[in-house]
Amino acid sequence: MWSSSSSVQSCSRGRTGSRRTSTLFRVLLGLGAVAAPHGGPSVVSAQETSALKKMQQLRDESSDGVIRFDSLQEYKSLVAGRPDDEQHTVKNYHVILLFTLPEGSSPKSCPACGPFLEVMRRVAPSYLEKPVFFVLVPMGPISQLHSIMRLPQFAHIGTTYSGTYDEGKNAKPYTLQRLWPGSDEPSKFLHWVNSATGEQAQLVRTLGDQLTSLVLLLSFFSFVAVVGQAALKLLQRFPEIMAAGSLVIAALGMSGIMYNIINQKMNFFGITQAGTFELILPSSRAQHLGEGMLFGVCFVLTGSGFAFLARTRSTINVYLPSPRRREELAQRTRQTLMVLSACVFIMYFVESSYKQKSGWHMATPFFPPSHFKRGPVTVDQGTSF
Repeated sequence: MWSSSSSVQSCSRGRTGSRRTSTLFRVLLGLGAVAAPHGGPSVVSAQETSALKKMQQLRDESSDGVIRFDSLQEYKSLVAGRPDDEQHTVKNYHVILLFTLPEGSSPKSCPACGPFLEVMRRVAPSYLEKPVFFVLVPMGPISQLHSIMRLPQFAHIGTTYSGTYDEGKNAKPYTLQRLWPGSDEPSKFLHWVNSATGEQAQLVRTLGDQLTSLVLLLSFFSFVAVVGQAALKLLQRFPEIMAAGSLVIAALGMSGIMYNIINQKMNFFGITQAGTFELILPSSRAQHLGEGMLFGVCFVLTGSGFAFLARTRSTINVYLPSPRRREELAQRTRQTLMVLSACVFIMYFVESSYKQKSGWHMATPFFPPSHFKRGPVTVDQGTSF
């Protein structure tokens, strides 16, 4: 009897403890339910997830990946946010806006609106797996909300209200900070979106782009093969073309063309501030493309002239008749004088151009003035000729 009564008492105590535990758990749940509507993380996370799913649904329903909003209230709840949320996260995604005229408007009213929309359609597939959405905003209540004064206009709305809008003294609650005038080049637009959102997306190439690149690549290789085969046959018939090609390559190599390519200065000649033609750029650290090629040709011509003189036979065949020997001697003399005169003229032209490009060359003729101090070391004495 004693053992059975004790077991009953222990069971009743266990049931009483379990009731107390369940009651305490319910009280804690009730407190959590009361605290959550006032900004609890679970409710905020649910709201953010719901907004993100709604934006994904709107993007999937569009035919080109660009969202269009029908009502201002829906735009405010999903994109713009509320001014009283300055200290809280409005959403966990970025929105890129394009303010433009309504679709179907005359291209004359806004020539850049159509190309900018095509750029947005081209870049939108690059962010399908990222929390970035693209929205087309025609002129109307939404553009008036942000006080947009010019069309077309790109804008970025970030994840926080305070980080998106201007909080200046005279600024309205929805005055955007990050505005961009736009570009019709997809690469530039992609770079701006990446810098604004912090993403590192790459431009997605469509099937049509890949096929076009493949066709162009095959056409290029076919053209190179045909031209190469024709060039080989031509070189077999005329070996002199190889020598001429080597001279052209030497002229390009000595023209300094890499400076123009690296600095993107591919203009052949320049125009001065007075509007006159400029052949030589008066700077020792820069050049026009035509100027560099001209000097490259001068160097090649001078070297070829001296090579021609070195290869010319200095003796005349003694077995030739006397009139023929005199005629050949006169011809060689004329050739030598012509080549020497051309070389001297070219060297004089290069030297005078060098004076124009370097100011110190004209100020001091290769040696310091007499009143300059000179040290005991040889390099301090200056260079004189």
